[in-house]
Amino acid sequence: MGEEVLGVIKVLRPAFARLIYETLFFTPDRTIVARLGGGKGGVIGGLLGGAVGGAIGGVLEQREAKKKAEQYSEVSLESILKADKNNYAILNSEVTEVELKKYGKVAKINIKTTTKHGKAMYGETKWQTMEAWKDVGEKYENMLRTIFKDKLIAKK
Repeated sequence: MGEEVLGVIKVLRPAFARLIYETLFFTPDRTIVARLGGGKGGVIGGLLGGAVGGAIGGVLEQREAKKKAEQYSEVSLESILKADKNNYAILNSEVTEVELKKYGKVAKINIKTTTKHGKAMYGETKWQTMEAWKDVGEKYENMLRTIFKDKLIAKK
């Protein structure tokens, strides 16, 4: 039997001149960060020229990200970790703080840890959700509260 997934959040992580599409899989013991796509929008945008090229690249990336998310839902978390060299796990015991806050129309999620993971700087990774806060804010707060308890700081 596989590890129980308590919640899933699709997120974007800003990187230099691009957005990285990732999915966060929350379990009782860890958070799996799985890359769905990223970086190509910036390159395609540069090649095709300006904002129009960037928009086309972004649409292509969203399609790729959706396809990967569907594939991830059908496999084990260990397979997800091995599927991409950029995928990694954060042990919940290493988490010192999880911040969930309204950021414009979406939500921001910041996870602070005692150690550095993936591309995180100084043991902190920041994402923003792809859904509107009004649609998911309370749902995500309730889900994250059951996992991280008093480590969760929710700001509205």
